[in-house]
Amino acid sequence: MNVPSRVKVFAWRARRNGLPTLLNLKTGKVVEEAICEWCNEDDEDINHALLNCKTVREIQYRGNNGDLEKLFLIAWGMWYRRNQRLQADVVLTSRQATENALITYKSHLQIQEPHGGKTVCRWLPPEQGMLKLNVDGAVFANQRRARVGVILRDDKGGVILLACKKENEINDPLEIELLAILRGLQICLPLGIPQLVIESDYLLLVDEIRNDKASRSLHENLVT
Repeated sequence: MNVPSRVKVFAWRARRNGLPTLLNLKTGKVVEEAICEWCNEDDEDINHALLNCKTVREIQYRGNNGDLEKLFLIAWGMWYRRNQRLQADVVLTSRQATENALITYKSHLQIQEPHGGKTVCRWLPPEQGMLKLNVDGAVFANQRRARVGVILRDDKGGVILLACKKENEINDPLEIELLAILRGLQICLPLGIPQLVIESDYLLLVDEIRNDKASRSLHENLVT
């Protein structure tokens, strides 16, 4: 499957009943109750968590027969939503979780080479007379913090400014990428730069920022 590594690991664990569902945790005597916290109707096993819970069935999968990539992407999105509620007390709708998963998938596809699936690493300069802002973010989930970095270059590759900043209470890679763009703009806009090119690992999110239509992703507060 041509999906991010985290989804491959998730799929492998799901097919072997290796995810820490509440029923598995109850079997291992980690928790006392296994009732699904979304519907409060059935025990949370693999099938219930990813397929049968009524809150999961709100999402109707319309992929082609045998399209396992999107099937596992959506299932991974549902599992991410579940973990956000149990571990971070953040409640996402099924639609938000699915859109988040599909954004991750499309971003993954965007950085693939046509041959061999290798990522493109070569920096390309902007047009003459323009500046390019490269942004990046890194999440340190075990420390509940993240770091953003920005670098501004001219059309000859010369570095004009370089900055980095710590961000607390962030554990979502997509959110930190968007926040990196925001921090970069906060630095560059006061400089009165007339034309600026923004480059990020998550190019789809840059497209969302440029889109006139309202974003429906779970990060719409940053996009808009």
